[in-house]
Amino acid sequence: MFSLDITMTKKMPSTKIESLAVTAINAEIDKYDSLASDIEKMDKNPIWDGHIYVYAEEIKNEKYYDRIPIQIKGKTVLKFSDSSTKHDIRINDLVNFKKEYGTLYFVVEIHKDTREARIFCKMLLPYDIDEILRKIEGKQKTKSIEISRLRGDSLDTICMNFIENSKKQTGRILKETDIKGVKEIECGIVLKSDNRLDKLLDLPIYEYAIDDNETTFPISKKQIIEIDAKMKDAEIKAGDNIYYTKFVINHKPKESYIKIGESLKLYDCGEIIFELSENISQGRHDLNFVMDALQNGGFWINGKLYPLQKSPEHVSCLQI
Repeated sequence: MFSLDITMTKKMPSTKIESLAVTAINAEIDKYDSLASDIEKMDKNPIWDGHIYVYAEEIKNEKYYDRIPIQIKGKTVLKFSDSSTKHDIRINDLVNFKKEYGTLYFVVEIHKDTREARIFCKMLLPYDIDEILRKIEGKQKTKSIEISRLRGDSLDTICMNFIENSKKQTGRILKETDIKGVKEIECGIVLKSDNRLDKLLDLPIYEYAIDDNETTFPISKKQIIEIDAKMKDAEIKAGDNIYYTKFVINHKPKESYIKIGESLKLYDCGEIIFELSENISQGRHDLNFVMDALQNGGFWINGKLYPLQKSPEHVSCLQI
């Protein structure tokens, strides 16, 4: 005799998914003094869900810069995607996005149990759309695209760069092999004075050809792979001992971390990786630091504690 308990996960209504996705996007926009929106829940527009209004500094009419059409798609998940997610976009929508000189495309993952949200964002400018449409085969009606996770403080920079590049992509899209009579080649990124350099990792860099008639044509797109490491002064302690006075910051699109000594990496997600240096003396010093940190429950960087537990069930994040 036995009993079997089956718990069924109720499917979330599509109207609720849409509502949670829009709420998440509006909350993200509200973090910035220079952004506003007119995104409505249960919007009836078949293509766009609203606009983001971009201002040079703060939301005042005299500071108005431009607006960006946006599309928001919500979906439920049991586990969030990490650095990117994939989503199918209708070909007809892409064609319409291009007519408006681009769309900022959001995918919002909604956790089925907690209803927490994670936002992913992609600039779909005429150059990007053209590249996607070139790969369409036959009567294909949708195309799967990869969309990167939105960093918590980069939406204003993305919006400024969307507008700047959209204005330059109103004409023809050229291949580099088609360029004739070019006077100069230009590219650039808009960064505010308070922006960190690691925001460059969120932005594609479009290259433009300018002909003798001062007409601008997009010809290529590149992505910054890594920003040169920067050394930072810091007091790094374990127990009563100061082991280091500097660390190195590295930025890559899918991972940013600080490197301590020659063997230890501390990632944004909180994961700590230890790979023993081939330099014997430095490796010994790094290992002593880790052992001291384990014995004292963690280590300190400029007064902030980074916990490490000695018991095996708590040290899975420390890979040696």
